[in-house]
Amino acid sequence: MVLVGGVAYGLSGSGEDPAAGPTLSPSHLAGPATSAPPADGTTTPATPALQEIDGSELAERISDATADKGSFTLSFRRTAGKEVTSVSGGSKEGSYKVSVSGPKMEKRQVVVVGGDGYLQQGAAWAKLPLGGKAKGYGVLVEQARWGTSVEELSALLEDAQTVTRNGNRWVGAVPQASGLDAVAPGYRKAKVSFELQVGSNWLPKQVKLTITAAGKPKVVTTTAFSKWGGKITIKAPAKR
Repeated sequence: MVLVGGVAYGLSGSGEDPAAGPTLSPSHLAGPATSAPPADGTTTPATPALQEIDGSELAERISDATADKGSFTLSFRRTAGKEVTSVSGGSKEGSYKVSVSGPKMEKRQVVVVGGDGYLQQGAAWAKLPLGGKAKGYGVLVEQARWGTSVEELSALLEDAQTVTRNGNRWVGAVPQASGLDAVAPGYRKAKVSFELQVGSNWLPKQVKLTITAAGKPKVVTTTAFSKWGGKITIKAPAKR
């Protein structure tokens, strides 16, 4: 009986409940590093280890993720020296409905349906030339169309020689990029550094590009994507 009483006292310590067990620090309680599922029930896709991915695979994953989405909302910003372009709105299957402003150009509404552009002027809408005939607001729209194009982004990533993962961000560089005329006309043998943030299922959330070339001002574009696959209605404005 003496021995049993001594063991019981030894377990209980200074009168605490012996069934409570030892007190562990948070680091002990955590155990091995694991990834708990988010509270909303969604799952974060497995991301390849650094040695298992390159620019081509990153481009392929993004292309696959966005292939059936069709629509998204966007915010685009381009800076070149003191010149700033800002575009925000939505896109669906190559059409755009956006607010646009740029150097010495106040904010205006622009609608692009297929290859046709329309610029709001008060209560009326005027045709807005795009492509090779673009001027003024048309140039700003072409900058945004390039900056929000998954095809252009994928082509750029294909040529990336270095890709490094930092959480859900991927950073890298393309030493000699091509196809930059929409956002950096005349930049030959340009170097592009990129920072790409992806969300669930590899859908792009933000892309920052820094474009440099000898004798040219630095050009920086930042595009934010959201609401992939959301409901967006875009149609040509009624003639007035």
